[in-house]
Amino acid sequence: QNPETTHLAVGYVQSGKTMSFTGLTALALDNGYRMVIYLAGTKNNLLKQTKDRLTKDLVDNLPGGRKKFKLHPSPSESSLNSILGHLESIDKPIILVPVLKHHGHIKKFIRLVKHPEFAMLMKNESVLIIDDEADQASLNNYGRKNSLKSRHEEEEMSSTYSAILQMRAALPLNSYIQYTATPQANILISL
Repeated sequence: QNPETTHLAVGYVQSGKTMSFTGLTALALDNGYRMVIYLAGTKNNLLKQTKDRLTKDLVDNLPGGRKKFKLHPSPSESSLNSILGHLESIDKPIILVPVLKHHGHIKKFIRLVKHPEFAMLMKNESVLIIDDEADQASLNNYGRKNSLKSRHEEEEMSSTYSAILQMRAALPLNSYIQYTATPQANILISL
């Protein structure tokens, strides 16, 4: 549980990447993580698919799943009291948070994370961030342009990439796992 780490998980199309990050979520529970955030794609149907899969595989089908996993899809400030209640629970459930991979939705979640009571409860807690389809929207679309600039010029950042960096900064004890079937985009962004 380093303060901040980034990893890349690669799998073929339809090879079980979703099952892999569902298993990773169960391991996060076993290793004391308090929250798992899923950047669940750029479309509402992908967000729903992730939410449904988490519900089916973890919340509903594991013995005690409803006590161990608390699902909060697309949370906003209106979800704050419910999330705080789960964080304060003596059962210490892990909070599962699927978020649409869009700068507006991520920033809405950041406002919740920066709430003083949330920040106090999560101050020393580890967070796992799983980025599904990490080659889509998560990368800095200005990678190539920035690679051509001199060291003294300020780099540009695309809006979703910037929002992800802000979210990670607001959750200092995070591990960020990028899942993709096309790692070329992640590895060769500057080209």
